[in-house]
Amino acid sequence: MTETLKAGGAEIVSKPMAFSVKGSEGPLRSGELEKAAASAGDLLKRAGR
Repeated sequence: MTETLKAGGAEIVSKPMAFSVKGSEGPLRSGELEKAAASAGDLLKRAGR
């Protein structure tokens, strides 16, 4: 996905992060929502928001 984003002109500001789901479509495993929220907060800080 990172290469596709770069090819489309996106600036990559963080390494990709993996999240675990139950089954092929989810729901997220226990603790993964908190992990995603923390990652989003970090990206917002890097973006100065």
